[in-house]
Parts: sequence; C-alpha cells; structure tokens
Amino acid sequence: MKTKLVLTSLDQLRAFSDPLRFRMIEELTANTLSAAGLAHALGVPITRLYHHIDILLKTGLIEVTGRSRRRGVEERIFRAAGRQYQLDGNLLAMGPGNARSGESMLSLARSVLGGALEDLIEGINSGRVRPSTRGHGLLLEGQRVRISKNGFEALAVELPKWFERFFARYRTTSAGEYRFVFAAFPAAKRKRQIRHGDQSEKRPKED
Repeated sequence: MKTKLVLTSLDQLRAFSDPLRFRMIEELTANTLSAAGLAHALGVPITRLYHHIDILLKTGLIEVTGRSRRRGVEERIFRAAGRQYQLDGNLLAMGPGNARSGESMLSLARSVLGGALEDLIEGINSGRVRPSTRGHGLLLEGQRVRISKNGFEALAVELPKWFERFFARYRTTSAGEYRFVFAAFPAAKRKRQIRHGDQSEKRPKED
C-alpha cells in the first residue's frame, strides 16, 4: 500500500466519487478483506459489490494482496492501493468541454462530506461524539478568508505535508479512529445587501 496515491485520470475520479465505492475504499484502507468480508463490513449483499470491485481494480484504487479458501472456494483478498488519496491539480482544471470533471468533483464532494456528516450524526446520537469532552469532542471551524492565489497554492502543498507529519507522530493501531475532513475552495461572491438610505439604489422621483 502506497502512503499516497495521486488520482490522475477521470476514470479514477469517477470511480472514487461513487458513494458505495468510496465506502469500499475507506473500509479497505483500514482492513484487508475478501469480497465476503467487505460485504459484511458494509452491510450490503456481496452480489452488489462484484461490479464495483472490478472497477476499483481496473482503475488501480484497490489491489489484490493474496488469496484464501472459504468453504472450498478460493477468494481474493483486497486492500486499498493508498493510505491517502490526492487529486492531481491538472485533473481538476475547469474549462469548456470539461463538464465531466465538474460532475465528478460534485459527486466526490457529496461522497466525502455526506459520509462525514452521516458519521458525525451517528456519533452524536450514539454518544461516541460528546461536546466539551477531551478526546471525544467535535472540532469544527468554518470561515471565509481573503488570501492570494499563491497563498492558496501554498496551502495545497503544505497542508498534506503537515498532516503526514502529524499522523506519523500520533498514529497508532491501538487507538480509536477519528475522521478528518478538510475542504477549501474559492468562495461564491457575497450578495450585496441594500441598506436603508443606500444612495446607490435611489429610485427616480415621481412626478
């Protein structure tokens, strides 16, 4: 398993952005499983996974690590091809004729953010995530900041390096799992609010 796998093709991006395949990759990042074991972990029929497994293998997002026998039948054992996945910047270049990339990005965002939200809701309802509790709380921050394009590009380079150093220092197989989600993108322009007395919106005087 590579530490980081860079997605360089639209086929990889589309495969990664499917909600079920995203869950499969998440599970195979944490565990090495057969198709039957993966189906059990995800709570879905095994017949539903075969097609998705073929796609993930074809696009290089998962790999076969070995084989085992179960009830006389040989099974392949799978794992994710990378511990972390990163999108190639050129893949996300938006422009005329690249609508498929935009659709794939939206699907990927829904998978990542939607999956995180579902996990958070379940954690709050079950008591696993508790407010103001050291080690079990929710870190949540959102803000709009004016920075230069060079600053944003520097963030894209430096943030993954920081996460790698952080995880290398604190990662341990004996601890519980935490979900990390980070999103940054050019924000939509704020709609200008018209205040009472705004001279720029004067109405013409009636005769």
